[in-house]
Amino acid sequence: SPVTILQQIETKEQKTRLQAIYDSSGDAMMCTIDYSGLILVRNKTILNWAEEHLGDPIQPGDNLYKFLFEHRMEEKYQDELKVLQENIHRGISQNVELALRSTKGKEIWLEIHMAMMRPIGGRREASIMMFDNTEKHITDKRIRDSLLEKEVLLKEIHHRVKNNMQLISSMLSLQSGYANNVELTDILRECQQRIQSMAYIHEMIYRNPNFNGIGKSIS
Repeated sequence: SPVTILQQIETKEQKTRLQAIYDSSGDAMMCTIDYSGLILVRNKTILNWAEEHLGDPIQPGDNLYKFLFEHRMEEKYQDELKVLQENIHRGISQNVELALRSTKGKEIWLEIHMAMMRPIGGRREASIMMFDNTEKHITDKRIRDSLLEKEVLLKEIHHRVKNNMQLISSMLSLQSGYANNVELTDILRECQQRIQSMAYIHEMIYRNPNFNGIGKSIS
């Protein structure tokens, strides 16, 4: 009938416009899936990315869940795909991050955003947008490692300063015990008290994560 033909033409035009939008999405990997995970439309970015990093092209008609599950990094997998499946059935949008293994055995991190679409003809569909977050994870790891290294060095410096001050205090105490001159004994004890005060302040600075509150703590 004329109505059916018009609907088919409109549907074809909508798919063409949608594909054009997807293909102009830059670095974003985009696709549309149905409730079971079958890919209905996908852009060229996701195809090129999958071929380059996973050695496996992904096409309309493929199951996105199955595809990602086969390439998951098993030791870091925490049922992220199951979460997506459950929420598409509930009609709930969801964001997850998934670790994959590349063809070279390297770790790849994929940020996945699933947004529910308005049901078409009673069918529940979702729009998927994915980004390669690997570089961000590498940078974050470098920062964490650097901070950990600095924390270890800071602890080492603290212990050395603390030990040196204790050593100086002990030497002053020992020396004051041998001093026959009262004035000299007083000077040595005063020096020892100053060293102990410095050690106390140093400990306060080291233990207090908020440097703004150090002055109040000391006073």
